[in-house]
Amino acid sequence: MGYAYRRGKSWYIGYRDERGKPSQQATEARTRTEAQRLADELEARCERVRLGLEAPLKPDVPFREAVREYLASLPVEYRSKPHLESRFRTRILPHLGGVLVRQMTAADVQRMLAANADASPQTREHLRVAVQGCYSWLVESAGTATENPGAAVSKVRIPKRTPKFLRAEDVPRLLAAVPEEYRALFALAVGIGPRKGELLGLQWADVDLDRRLVTLHRSYDHDTTKGGRARTVPLPDWLLPVLRELAKTARSRWVFPRPDGQMRTKDTRLQLIMRTALSAAGLVEGFDHRCVTRGTRKGCDYQERRADNARVPCPKCARQLWPTAVPLPLSFKDLRSTFGTWAYAHTGDIRFVQVVLGHRDVRVTEERYSHVLDAHLHTQANLVRMGMGPVSGLQATGGEMGRPLSTEGKDVGDRT
Repeated sequence: MGYAYRRGKSWYIGYRDERGKPSQQATEARTRTEAQRLADELEARCERVRLGLEAPLKPDVPFREAVREYLASLPVEYRSKPHLESRFRTRILPHLGGVLVRQMTAADVQRMLAANADASPQTREHLRVAVQGCYSWLVESAGTATENPGAAVSKVRIPKRTPKFLRAEDVPRLLAAVPEEYRALFALAVGIGPRKGELLGLQWADVDLDRRLVTLHRSYDHDTTKGGRARTVPLPDWLLPVLRELAKTARSRWVFPRPDGQMRTKDTRLQLIMRTALSAAGLVEGFDHRCVTRGTRKGCDYQERRADNARVPCPKCARQLWPTAVPLPLSFKDLRSTFGTWAYAHTGDIRFVQVVLGHRDVRVTEERYSHVLDAHLHTQANLVRMGMGPVSGLQATGGEMGRPLSTEGKDVGDRT
């Protein structure tokens, strides 16, 4: 039987290890009862290992070393590995790297999440999932751990946000303001809603203009998309002339190549092009008027936000303020949600939107575009007229159509 004893402010336990030899170690137990329970559990497990009823555990190691082994075990097809490595290096290991794997608790994971309070809820949930995924591998494959402290921590609550999107009437204005080199790319982005990697990895072999179909099965130079599944989506009529014109001058297997004919990489600054085009199209929140230094003219750094770009004098130094457009807070990625929003609003077919966007589960599509669903339900409800005209033209009826409901001198709102 294991035993417990106190040394200073810490409780220690003694037990016979997996080889039957006496062993002692410090614990985080706060009472003798808790320490004794740990000793009994550990000795019982070691006995099961000696009897061949359980596989022996590998020596306990710092979490930092376990993470190194875990990352090395990931297959080459795992494209999120650089992001995962970054999360461990910058956010997780500075707080948990020195903790021994089998001594890590849910409280340790919660402490790490609290230390990353500057990160968004979505990022903190990614951190929790990273720890949980690492421990799943340690338990199931490496045999270094028996419990998963990441799974014991509740998911970080992520506020639901309505996706950002352009008004349908603003799409032509945006496309007209995009540089000609990128206009077809932006048109396809808003026309069928592919991801950035799917667009830049698109090849002419994937485009069938006669059948009006595009097959999306690559992300950049990877053979699979983010969702891991290929999908074929229809091209709307208005996109066909755009792609046919582009095909006439094609000199590369890539649909949207660099000037040298090679594939554009993820470093392509589509967001900068998006913001510049929004400003040029007048799709702005307003204009920041600044008193800036230009040449020999010294500014006083005064700034104010105005609705227009008319030149006005600085209220502090009387020099002319310089207006700068502040584009709407939309990213290139929001062209995808623009397609999803208006495709659902115009068709009412959530399955169509799911298939074109490549969501694995229709519930993901429903949740993301619930803002459209509410409006669509009201539209559908208004279609159920039961043979009646507009509500404003109805009379209160009782039993027979067109026969006014007798109020017998009572107010219509009086139910008594």
